Amino acid sequence: MMRKLFLAIFLLTVSAAATWAQVSPEQSIINARDQFFDIKNRSIELERTKREGYKRPVGENSATKFPEIKEDFERIQRLNSDLFELTSVKAPIDNAAVLKFVAEINRRAGRLKSNLFTTERETKNKGQITPESKDIKRLLSDLDKFINSFVHSSIFQNIKLVNSEDSLKAQKDLETVISISNAIKGKAKN
Repeated sequence: MMRKLFLAIFLLTVSAAATWAQVSPEQSIINARDQFFDIKNRSIELERTKREGYKRPVGENSATKFPEIKEDFERIQRLNSDLFELTSVKAPIDNAAVLKFVAEINRRAGRLKSNLFTTERETKNKGQITPESKDIKRLLSDLDKFINSFVHSSIFQNIKLVNSEDSLKAQKDLETVISISNAIKGKAKN
């Protein structure tokens, strides 16, 4: 008798579980829809993650390079001021001192260019200065003019709002600083 009772309880439990396991057609449609949207959402999230991976990490990169950019920016101004004082006296130009100042300006301008401007712009020879044909005093004057133009560019006034034309002008000024400093280095060595 005890066996029959256990058998009856077992069959009753199994049939109850089987009844609960059966899903109504509406419930299976809802489950399929939920599964579809779950897969779709995962796909969208994977695609977003993939796009984020291709983006340049602006915040992180700028934050880590900011001290270097600030140092170069300030040092170029100090070097330009010292160079201007050195060459403004009526005495002959000390080529060794000029070479030292200009070499550091060139190095720091190159590093600033790589830190600030990620793309190479197309250079056009229209209206460009031909540094090779000028004497060293005129080149030093041009160097001062372009450093001041770069330093006072509007891209440094509000870094959150940068006009692309202002950015291109600042990049052109920095490239001209590099070009003129290379020409001065060549003339100072001779």
